[in-house]
Amino acid sequence: MNKWVAYLNGEFIPEDETKISIFDRGWLYGDGCFETLRVFKRKVCELGEHIDRLFKSLNALKFHTFQMTKEEVEKAVLETCRRNKVKDAFLRINVSRGISKYPLLDVRVAETPTIAIFLREVEPPPKMKRTYRSEKGVGLRVITSRMRKIPSISIDARIKSLNYLNSVLAIQEALEMNKDDAIMVSIDGYVTEMTGSNILMVKNNNIYTPPPANMLIGITRQIIIELAKVDGYKVEEKRLTPYDFHTADEVFVTSSGSGLRPVIEIDNVIIGTGEPGPITLKLQGLFVNYREKTGTPYE
Repeated sequence: MNKWVAYLNGEFIPEDETKISIFDRGWLYGDGCFETLRVFKRKVCELGEHIDRLFKSLNALKFHTFQMTKEEVEKAVLETCRRNKVKDAFLRINVSRGISKYPLLDVRVAETPTIAIFLREVEPPPKMKRTYRSEKGVGLRVITSRMRKIPSISIDARIKSLNYLNSVLAIQEALEMNKDDAIMVSIDGYVTEMTGSNILMVKNNNIYTPPPANMLIGITRQIIIELAKVDGYKVEEKRLTPYDFHTADEVFVTSSGSGLRPVIEIDNVIIGTGEPGPITLKLQGLFVNYREKTGTPYE
């Protein structure tokens, strides 16, 4: 097992020696934001895009006392990778509003924001292995959650905040049904995204995906859309219901951490042939090739 080194508030510390105050507002209120990145073949994938989105979240949350620049955060990310000597990993950046020694909601009692950067293995623990494998790859079995997506009129979904409780409850619901993940639906019945990824579908050789409203606009989602268009596929953003996905030819999900993964079953309805479809597999290959050629090296 790796002995990880983490970055915490300007210092590089053995992970098992890191300490964050019980008065930190991330712990008290989920008052913060984060980004999850992928390290692939000693390069950090889409580093600039993730840091840009992190700072958009910080601005939206009015973290006016956050002192680091984008360049300084990028430098800290790359140095964390160097010190851990990783080839492939998940990387997480967490920022909270900092310590409130008086546990009050009032942001005026908050001190300097807390920033942490840490890494984890790409391969999940055995109990988190996906349930279905075939010669064509891994396919996800998912449900449509009863837990509704928080509307953006309440908390704008473009803010990648630490408030993921509705997603946690949705995936818990899926796991209790022996499924892998859950689709999040808006309060008016339209599909938005998964618990931690975006969702797309194929119908009659065209690709469809929910519009960028009431969901996090995924960086990998945008890359996949552009790769598909360059390869000649029509991609349309439109409002879609669970029925549209039940009757799709192919369904897949995208995220920075896991790339592109096929969905073979939704609500016990088999999607297409029940195997990862040809367009899904084609886009998987295009995305792997894209990551082979891009990324920010840290050595």
